[in-house]
Amino acid sequence: MKVLQRFTTVSSKLGEYDKEFSIHEIFHETGSQKTGEIIRRENPTYQPKKPEQVVLSGPHIFVGNPLNKIPNKECLNSAAYSDIDFTVLKEEFLPRTLYEPGDKKKFKEAIPEIKVENNKESILDFPKIAFRYMCQAANERTLIGAIVPKGYTGINTLLFLTMEDFL
Repeated sequence: MKVLQRFTTVSSKLGEYDKEFSIHEIFHETGSQKTGEIIRRENPTYQPKKPEQVVLSGPHIFVGNPLNKIPNKECLNSAAYSDIDFTVLKEEFLPRTLYEPGDKKKFKEAIPEIKVENNKESILDFPKIAFRYMCQAANERTLIGAIVPKGYTGINTLLFLTMEDFL
């Protein structure tokens, strides 16, 4: 009960900081496929060649780990993901994904921009914190988030947070 009482003593509200951070859903899993922004690839899954082609989904991340699991080369259901073995990764490793960029123009236009010193810049140009959209109380950890590298995007199973201090 003391924890809840403590919330009432906080003098500032989160809304007061809306200029210092932004939260984005980048691609809607269904809608973005219909518009051609992204294309689903299940068999085989998609292997990006550069960070700007990485479209993450929920299983990719875990607590503090932006490279937790990757879809198998054939990924026809939600259980078809494998753990990533960090002992054999090369520095240039990019995770396989279920989605690849679709139409280049539509893909680029769908990427949110943020205001940086009176300029608008793509959130691709900055690291972000990604959180799984769904929280499952039965899991070992309820809120699952990790810092993801520049260039990475994701579908709506993830929310992306960019902060002024990150920049």
